[in-house]
Amino acid sequence: MSKKMKSGFLKRKASQRKAEREKKGRQLVTFSKKEEHFVDRHRSSLIQRISSVAAILDQLLDHKVVSQEQYDTILAKATRQDQVRELYSGPLRSSGTRGKDIFLSVLEELEPFLIEDLRGQEEHFVDRHRSSLIQRISSVAAILDQLLDQKVVSQEQYDTILAKATRQDQVRELYSGALRSSGTRGKDIFLSVLEETDHLLIEDLRGQGSERLVRADLHHFIIHTPASWQPRRIYHNSSPKM
Repeated sequence: MSKKMKSGFLKRKASQRKAEREKKGRQLVTFSKKEEHFVDRHRSSLIQRISSVAAILDQLLDHKVVSQEQYDTILAKATRQDQVRELYSGPLRSSGTRGKDIFLSVLEELEPFLIEDLRGQEEHFVDRHRSSLIQRISSVAAILDQLLDQKVVSQEQYDTILAKATRQDQVRELYSGALRSSGTRGKDIFLSVLEETDHLLIEDLRGQGSERLVRADLHHFIIHTPASWQPRRIYHNSSPKM
């Protein structure tokens, strides 16, 4: 093999090795972007807000996510927050995805308002209230005018949406087309337009979210407040015995 041919051969091999390294690097990046588990994503909130630690541990013990020794160690901690921290740093770390899945299912049963509130925080407002917005938006044409101006919908999408027979179908078409393709930016603009054109509707939907949070906090209060501190029922119709 001539020196020139050998040099070309070595360059091709080096190029192939470089391509293989880059391919492996892309694979590693893909794996590293795997979605974080719900209970990891909301670790800080769960540590602060979980109320029924003992009941949760009972079920995790039954499902073999925690051992009896871990159960005792966790409950020996002085505060609920430290108990949940110990649960995270021990059993949930070692049991992996299976343990976290079981933990989440137990939370859905024992702390439903808390989980509902955390899930609500993850979704965009216009996705969270999609059903209500479809039914209750009144000024579709005015909204579309502004979305067209801000390039959230194209002229073709604008015409397609307004060709639908009912307001509800028009808003459904807006969701399935323009809002899906425009992502968070489009949804943010849509919400800002709604705050201008349908502000009473948006205020009402935001009020519903506040009520959900109040229910979660009330549930937490009832569980952790001694019975002697909780308000007692007042019987207005009772009269003192003579």
